[in-house]
Amino acid sequence: MTDKETKENYEASIEEGQGFYNAQSSKVSQNIRTLVMGIIAIIWVVSYKDGAFELPNTLLVVSLFISFGYLLIDILHYFLDSRFYYNKLISIEKHYGQKTYLKVYNQALIKHSKVSYYWIWAKVIVFAIIALLFVIGMGCHLL
Repeated sequence: MTDKETKENYEASIEEGQGFYNAQSSKVSQNIRTLVMGIIAIIWVVSYKDGAFELPNTLLVVSLFISFGYLLIDILHYFLDSRFYYNKLISIEKHYGQKTYLKVYNQALIKHSKVSYYWIWAKVIVFAIIALLFVIGMGCHLL
């Protein structure tokens, strides 16, 4: 295999991996976001008693506020990711032109993917806390 073929295989592998990572992290975020919205809706429904709004217990209140915090983290994550990609594209076009675009862009994506990976983990951990508080809170509410 020549150096050119090796480089092309490497770049193709990076693009394939980046595409897979983006697809999977988007699915994780979308699924967790849906579950968090469901938790917020259930808390909202069980909080109405005889036509009046009353939060059932402290755990559900904490779960509700952490859920809103999660949604803010989610929005912040997507905002920062979109700003990164936009700034990186503008920078590459401005400084490098099309000659070294793929190599430089892929290196930047690899570095950014590591940071984004930590954001995804933070969102999964926050969701686990929300879910645990929600399940315990609902158990207390139903008993």
